[in-house]
Amino acid sequence: MIPRQFPRMVAAEARKVFTQGSALAALVIALVVGLGAVAGYAYVQSLGEGGPSFNGTPVSQIVAVSGIETAGKALWARNFFVLPLFLLLASASSVGGEVSERTLRELVVRPVPRWSILVAKLLALSALSAATLLVTLVPSLGIGTALFGLAAEGTPLGAPTAGALLGGYAASFLSDVGLIAIGIAASLVVPSVGGTVVGVALLLMADLALLGLLKLLGMLGVAEAAAVIPWTIGNALGAWEGWQEGWNPAQFGALAVVVGVSFTFAIARFHRMDVP
Repeated sequence: MIPRQFPRMVAAEARKVFTQGSALAALVIALVVGLGAVAGYAYVQSLGEGGPSFNGTPVSQIVAVSGIETAGKALWARNFFVLPLFLLLASASSVGGEVSERTLRELVVRPVPRWSILVAKLLALSALSAATLLVTLVPSLGIGTALFGLAAEGTPLGAPTAGALLGGYAASFLSDVGLIAIGIAASLVVPSVGGTVVGVALLLMADLALLGLLKLLGMLGVAEAAAVIPWTIGNALGAWEGWQEGWNPAQFGALAVVVGVSFTFAIARFHRMDVP
């Protein structure tokens, strides 16, 4: 049963999350990424025919410049290591940090089910993810469209559309939720910020090694290996990448499994955990 004070719990967690240094840094980085993508494409466009060329064709004519392309590159840059790391830090601080600082007990002793505490934290951290995505999308797509137009002239059929781009941002939010769920679960196993980050990093490295092994097996003719690849953690968290070349339902299925398993484990662990 959902406790009556649950909305207040979520609001309180959101206030804590958005005042963390890692959350503020994530928002700043997200804004810089969005504006940086616009600045980068504006620079390419300013080169003109007198700029550098590739195989005799000016770079400014090779690179498609548009609002969709700008926001797409901003999404790629946003998801390239740094911002997911700050989301992981925020997740670790929200759970593992409070355990190590002995402040989580203040919530545990209240007359609310323990699962509601973790769900409130998940929602607050998800709100941070959504905020960073909006901070990246709005300037990159808005300013990019104002400067370059929504789509480049002569865009071929099958090229990414504005709808596909927005789908990419929505899928990126789901991927963030997966990473946050992993971070919360890891925080309850290694209740410290540094330990959580290192633990998740080791998990992703092991998953990367598994991916390499599966690809090797596929090259050796093991047909089942290719079917397993989309279900690895890294591919699940990378489901958002399909916005350009087409979605892979298996990746979203794997992402749902990652979120479900991670959060179910976190709730079970937290329920039995003696919080100091």
